[in-house]
Amino acid sequence: MTTSTTRRERERESRACQNLGSSIPVPSVKQLTSQPLETVPHRYIQDTSNDYPTATPTPCHSLPIIDFSKLIHPQYQSSELLNLHLACKHWDQFKVVNYEGITMYQRPFVRGKLYIRFTVEFPESFPKQCKAQQGVLPPRPSMQMTDMELDECEETTLHDVNIEEEMRRKQQEALKMKNDDMHGEDTMWTAISVGYELIGHRVSEESIKCMDRKTQEFFDLSSEEKKRYAQKPGSLEGYGQAFVISEDQKLEWCDMIFLKAIPTHTRKLEFWPEEQPHNFREALDTYSHDIKKTAVSIIEFIAMALGLDGKRFSEAFEGGNYDVRMNCYPPCPEPERVIGISSHADISGITLLTDCGDIPGLQVLKDEKWVFVEPITNGIVVNIGIIMEVVSNGVYKAPYHRAAVNKQKDRFSTVTFCYPGKKFDIKPAEELINSGSLALYKSFSYDGYFESFYERTKLSGDGVPFIDTLKI
Repeated sequence: MTTSTTRRERERESRACQNLGSSIPVPSVKQLTSQPLETVPHRYIQDTSNDYPTATPTPCHSLPIIDFSKLIHPQYQSSELLNLHLACKHWDQFKVVNYEGITMYQRPFVRGKLYIRFTVEFPESFPKQCKAQQGVLPPRPSMQMTDMELDECEETTLHDVNIEEEMRRKQQEALKMKNDDMHGEDTMWTAISVGYELIGHRVSEESIKCMDRKTQEFFDLSSEEKKRYAQKPGSLEGYGQAFVISEDQKLEWCDMIFLKAIPTHTRKLEFWPEEQPHNFREALDTYSHDIKKTAVSIIEFIAMALGLDGKRFSEAFEGGNYDVRMNCYPPCPEPERVIGISSHADISGITLLTDCGDIPGLQVLKDEKWVFVEPITNGIVVNIGIIMEVVSNGVYKAPYHRAAVNKQKDRFSTVTFCYPGKKFDIKPAEELINSGSLALYKSFSYDGYFESFYERTKLSGDGVPFIDTLKI
């Protein structure tokens, strides 16, 4: 009975894997650029008339830092969970009070800085309603204080602070500290970002570097060799492009290979390069299991930052699905006229990205401008996905992001989409719903959520974002 039940579950999962959507075969961008190009073919030219501007000048964007070693340390966990919570949301206006923060890591007699975040939202009709509201509210309380209360008060100064520059400085200091701590050991401390950069989580350096090498080696293969792993009708798995559904659709300046990695029985090895690159399968197997461990740890603390049961979420992602997409963005003679990957928010729980090199390409939408995210050597970029936006009832937002290209050289990346297990319902967490906070999103079964998404891909031309279709 157990065997037949397991077989039926695997058959259902196999059908689900086949129903990822489909993509029409298109020319390889890598092959297109193998000959000198002066102009971009018309089908790749994007209409940017209604797009948000790219921040100018275009410095790389530095994100808040979360230290994983503090998340697991009893003394620092509460404060670091708060930092994680703010990083997953966003940051707006900050002020800083010097020497009034918590004691510094490994310096128990030195207080750090106290950062204060101000977020004020005024409704559009506020000026008209202000007097009416004042008329029904009780009198304002007196702000007079007794002499004793005055004696206990201390005057301080709120200094202006550029939070991005401050986070950049903290990142440099933290990475230096971790490098000093890890000197002589066989592992590294990986930096991760979302809206935040996580340091202090141990990931095999060789696993990341090896996967970077195999990604580049795959896209450097001949066109004939890569076509052996081309997508088949009705599936996104394999080598090609994603979600090309019509012959007149604008194309992205990117080649990709998409593979289901975990659970292992969902793998379709006919799409996994075997002979070339050498040991590609072994490298991806090791990498995907390492990434899974990282994702399970991250999701547990994200849940705790929301005030939820972290164990329930780590267990859901322990039994979850992990899909890997490897990207190649060849150089383009007119990079401002094309896009590597179009603007989108990930449908996953969280997404982990490795940049294979130091070439900026990832852009996030911040303050209605596209800004580049600074690549981190041997680091991992983490995005909150739409699943966690729904679960958090909108407290955390899945960021819109895209990939830009450059004139000079190839850029490669490896992306892992991390999903909970099939028994996990996609809905706002019950603990976050009360009389003062109603559910903002619909509830879906696991299968229902993905069916809704793939139905949306057929209607993508209507301009309605997928996340908006999930809202009540």
